[in-house]
Amino acid sequence: MKFFRAANPKFQICTLILFSVLVAGFFGYHVFYGAKSVARLEQVEHEIVLASQEHEKISAKRLELEEKVAMLRPGTMSRDFLEERARIVLGYRSKNEVMLEE
Repeated sequence: MKFFRAANPKFQICTLILFSVLVAGFFGYHVFYGAKSVARLEQVEHEIVLASQEHEKISAKRLELEEKVAMLRPGTMSRDFLEERARIVLGYRSKNEVMLEE
């Protein structure tokens, strides 16, 4: 520290400015390109939106399957649904019948 105090005032100012620029550059680099940067934040937000959309699709499919399972329970069995499932699983069709599957 004695060297810095004994140095020329212009040298001190230049050293202080250089150090400040290097510190600002270091933090600036990490703000834009680091692991927690602005670009990474946008990427994570995009991933969250995609995951939310996927969650909505899966939730809708789950509700649909729960409704089908409820129709197959002994107390609430739907004859139409049971016949449809039997025809699909067993492959029963008449000659003029056309089956539309999901």
